[in-house]
Amino acid sequence: MYEFIAEQPKRLKTKIIPIIKKNLYLADDNLHKVCLEFLEWAYKVDENDRFGKLLTNGFNDEEIFLRFRELIFKKYNEVRNNYLK
Repeated sequence: MYEFIAEQPKRLKTKIIPIIKKNLYLADDNLHKVCLEFLEWAYKVDENDRFGKLLTNGFNDEEIFLRFRELIFKKYNEVRNNYLK
């Protein structure tokens, strides 16, 4: 379980980076910013350090990913609702 969470940036990076590279030019300013923050986080985070923090309950480096995810869902819902109207 801890290993799965610790390697989350690596898993997300392999799936999300191709999408960002192909479509970043379509993003508005807010989405562009959080995409770049996510990429920086995904490349810089140390999986071993994350694993150690999980074991000591000191785990709090998820803020960047949570902001990224929140904005992605928000933008998706805006576009979806406009389409459904």
